[in-house]
Amino acid sequence: MLSFLPRDQKILTEEMLVKAGISPPSKEKDTTGRAIIKQGEGTLQIGDVSCKVVQPTEPGLVPSNFTFVEIPQHTLVLEAMLSDFMLGEHILLIGNQGVGKNKLCDRLLQLMQREREYVQLHRDTTVQQMTLTPALRSGRLVYEDSPLVRAMTAGRILVVDEADKAAPEVVGVLKGLLEDGELHLSDGRRFVTARSGLYHTPDTSNEGATENVAGGYKGLQETKIVKVHPEFRLMALANRPGFPFLGNDFYNEMGDAFACHVIDNPDRESELALLESYAPGTDSTLLTMLVESFAELRNLADEGQISYPFSTREAVAVARHLDANPGDGVAAALDNVLAFDAYDAHLITSIHGIFQRHGISIHGNMNDTAIDINDAKVELAPPVPLPAPVQLQVAEYAPGGSLNLKWEHAQVPPFVVPKWVDVEDTTPSEPKVSAMTGIATAQGARFTEEIYGWRVPI
Repeated sequence: MLSFLPRDQKILTEEMLVKAGISPPSKEKDTTGRAIIKQGEGTLQIGDVSCKVVQPTEPGLVPSNFTFVEIPQHTLVLEAMLSDFMLGEHILLIGNQGVGKNKLCDRLLQLMQREREYVQLHRDTTVQQMTLTPALRSGRLVYEDSPLVRAMTAGRILVVDEADKAAPEVVGVLKGLLEDGELHLSDGRRFVTARSGLYHTPDTSNEGATENVAGGYKGLQETKIVKVHPEFRLMALANRPGFPFLGNDFYNEMGDAFACHVIDNPDRESELALLESYAPGTDSTLLTMLVESFAELRNLADEGQISYPFSTREAVAVARHLDANPGDGVAAALDNVLAFDAYDAHLITSIHGIFQRHGISIHGNMNDTAIDINDAKVELAPPVPLPAPVQLQVAEYAPGGSLNLKWEHAQVPPFVVPKWVDVEDTTPSEPKVSAMTGIATAQGARFTEEIYGWRVPI
């Protein structure tokens, strides 16, 4: 819980605990300070916490095909999450965007081989959308179970992303499920957990159950008690309240219903290992400069001097760009991260000063100790010279209005009009006089430069 405190108060509290003889418990770590992850036949151990692994019935719902780098800070978080999971707790990960909350959830579920249901909330999410999902079946609009209902029925893990964007009525539904152990659906079903007094009543979920059809529900007219699967868990991901995320204070409303973990940006050692994994072909000296620069930017955000807290996601994006396009230079790699801030002259000057202090120079050329972030290269296509102009025709108007075309080069054949093309006479007419201005205009019926016109059939 110390992670919720401001930085200065957190440091003072930790110092007081150490003076009182209270220190964090020792963990099983490797030489890099990372909790050891051991996977055996049917078992999983992260640090000092272990659990059984059961083969899933729906392997396609287990998170896979994503990149996860086991840096020391994240493996310690995984150990704490697994410990709370084994105690039967629901888990809340709270922190700035881009610090790896989704990655941590997916990695833990992948290690445990647990099936996942996913829902992303926003300000317009309704209670109806949280419980029932409309779908077309054989030309009819029917209502199917939402990811929340499927997770409660099958004992899966529901990952609720952007929980801080939820409307108050949606938060009330989740709070009633986790604290009171009950969730009412509009079709008559009443899901209950062990927290509810109705949990030990007979399960009547299959009595008279029929399909839910839009325009009115058939069957399930009476309340049907449905017991929530004991393996059901909810993992919520939320940004911290306030600018620039502008979310609700989800922890203040529902923090007591979860085992909470504050996810911060990795420390310098962990972040450097992360960047080296994403950009193995980039010089480690340059990556160290980026780590130190982004760390100072985050300190300025904590102190309130800048509004946006630059996260590990931005640092990884810069490192991956440099690794994939080493010829672009650091300026091009930082462009996507700092382009919006360029509109604030004072802010961008401060940010450039931070990079310059850590060896990424704003001005100057490449040298051993500084890297010019304005060294982006622009490569244009090679110039192709055009041939000298050649005169093909000479047009002469006879006094009677006839047109004579003289070919200067015999190798250029005369233009032959196809028979199916309707040729229109476009002899220039006399200039018309504007009725409003009394000035003669050359653009009467035709342009004076026009010689022939063709109507091409469509």
